[in-house]
Amino acid sequence: MLRNYLARNADFCEEHIQCDEQAQETWLLHRDILHALIMPVVTLFERASALAEAALCTRKTEDLELAFAGKNNGAKAPDVQVRHCPHAKASKPQLTPPPACVVNAALSTESHIRLTIAASLLSTAAIASPTSPAAVDDESNKSLPPLPHILPALRSALASDPFWNNDGDMWPYLLSRATQLSAGIQALITECVNLESLVSSPTSARPGAAPRADLPAHALLRRHTRRGQRRQAAQE
Repeated sequence: MLRNYLARNADFCEEHIQCDEQAQETWLLHRDILHALIMPVVTLFERASALAEAALCTRKTEDLELAFAGKNNGAKAPDVQVRHCPHAKASKPQLTPPPACVVNAALSTESHIRLTIAASLLSTAAIASPTSPAAVDDESNKSLPPLPHILPALRSALASDPFWNNDGDMWPYLLSRATQLSAGIQALITECVNLESLVSSPTSARPGAAPRADLPAHALLRRHTRRGQRRQAAQE
């Protein structure tokens, strides 16, 4: 199904159209694997932004991180990586780059490589999506398979690349940073579950006028943000 969907964007650029059929098939396979890995992360950040907008009643990008608990404020860094990832652009038909160019771009910078490694780690993590029901054991319910096998291939490719292997083996460093990124994304998923409950709850069940110590941090931040906006409006 994924390949059928991506087959609509299988036209190569002038440079790579000169490749033989086998090389083009390899480019397409690599593009499809990267898409399967990274697009769920792109979708997660899009959903997180939508939930934050609903919770804070604002579309200001600089305010959206306030919707999430303090421990996960570092998620704004991976958000930058995700928004500039070529697969984020590939999700929009008018911005879809050719397959080989997507692969080259995804593996051309350290941040994109870290995101690819983190997405592979996430594909095997025991976590639920923000909108999914309780986890079940039925393997047929998984929309995408885990893809941990890309890591040895990626490590081998980096080791054989003169640019990435110029300063010695970078893999331990990249894996360490990607593991931190993966943990941050998993924490973001948990925060999205909490925000989903808050946003979908009846208005009468939402926090009242008086702050309570046992309220979720994002609910308190939402209240403080609104107060700050009212004060700023009054001063103007």
